[in-house]
Amino acid sequence: RKLWPEIIFLSLDTPDVDHSELFNYLVEQQSQATIFLLSNMDEDKLANFEKIGQESGLKMGGILRKPINVDSVNAKLQFWDSKVTTGL
Repeated sequence: RKLWPEIIFLSLDTPDVDHSELFNYLVEQQSQATIFLLSNMDEDKLANFEKIGQESGLKMGGILRKPINVDSVNAKLQFWDSKVTTGL
């Protein structure tokens, strides 16, 4: 029996990681996790990663800019929780 997380915080600033390969792996594994992207890269690149994830069928939860602060994480999680609770 496989256990999967409900939420994945994915840093896009990790060197030597092929994020498209990671997205493909999550798709192949039929991941139902909501994925939050973490990065300090420019907005266009972040939006492109989010779009690739969505087009691949992954549940994208949004973007968190680095450096991360507790308030922004809490806001994203509360928004995610409200969508899960209401079934949106």
